[in-house]
Amino acid sequence: MASESAHSEGAELGRYLRARRTQTSPDHVGLTVGAGIRRTPGLRREELATLAGISIDYYVRLERGKETRPSPAVLDSLARALRMDDQEHQHLRELAARAARYAPEPPPAPSRTVRPHLKLLLESLRPNPAYVISRSMDVLAWNPGGLALYAGLDDWP
Repeated sequence: MASESAHSEGAELGRYLRARRTQTSPDHVGLTVGAGIRRTPGLRREELATLAGISIDYYVRLERGKETRPSPAVLDSLARALRMDDQEHQHLRELAARAARYAPEPPPAPSRTVRPHLKLLLESLRPNPAYVISRSMDVLAWNPGGLALYAGLDDWP
């Protein structure tokens, strides 16, 4: 149920951004409109992303409700790019806060501590070299043989 709420809240934020984007003309934000007919009313996604200083991919995820935790700086830059007044800007912040509140928590960062049973295992493997690495391939612990295998390992931060 929380996932459905997160999706609907993120979708509401995305709908608001899309509506504001389509209602904002390029000349209103200082862009020169080339010759020819624009298929898109208002700003294109690429134009808004460029004006706001964010990637096009990130903006598309925001508009589709896939990204539900934009930073205050991103919200501020979108509000500036869309020339929102204070009330519209506040509404954008409230929609983003609601989307973030119902979004699933991001997974915790992997632990960098080595459990006691792994330290015991390292010691039991002596004199053979052994070391423990994290999911991100950081070397977390070693026994004397592992240190001899990778000289200078104990000098690493």
